[in-house]
Amino acid sequence: MKKTGILLIAILLFFGGFSQDEKKFTFGADIMPTYSIISRSTRTELQLGFSVYRKAHQLRIAPVIHIESSESSNNPEFDEKLTGVSVSYYYNLPTKSKVFDLYFRFESTMQFYENEWIGNFYDANENVYKEYENESHEYFFGNTVAYGLTVNLTRKLYFKTDIAAGFYLSNITGAFESEVRPNTNTRIDFRGYDKQGFFGKITGSVGYKF
Repeated sequence: MKKTGILLIAILLFFGGFSQDEKKFTFGADIMPTYSIISRSTRTELQLGFSVYRKAHQLRIAPVIHIESSESSNNPEFDEKLTGVSVSYYYNLPTKSKVFDLYFRFESTMQFYENEWIGNFYDANENVYKEYENESHEYFFGNTVAYGLTVNLTRKLYFKTDIAAGFYLSNITGAFESEVRPNTNTRIDFRGYDKQGFFGKITGSVGYKF
């Protein structure tokens, strides 16, 4: 939550504290694929961003579309879904080169995942593996800090890439808590749980300044 407070302060400084004649904003849009490593899972997502620029500062907001994840590999009917929103603050660092710039980025993401999947268990009585279906829901909140590179392809067109690390909070619930399969000693447990920890993210984006 401390990092979220820092982001709010950055937004206030971005829009306030300047005289009227200094408030010269420019706007832009971008498309950003992301690849995250969270605990033992991976997620590939797509962000469609809208940005406001003022001098070295950039504020960006984007919907997040879930493209693929290791959790959905057993889902026979998985399709791309809108899962949440990303809010980012960039501090851009111009270099002497007209082609390359550097930047720092702080990002907060708030997402909701719904996943249906098929698993299996071993039935010792019949000496076979049997399938079962389940549905899980996850509320995900993450904060990351990134260091990246901007390649200015033209005066308005650019490519950005960065490596980020941060902390996440997650709450997962299942369709049912637990089940003992009839005529077996097998218990399938889907009790909900909370988890948190560090995670990493790699991004790349192509954008245009209007």
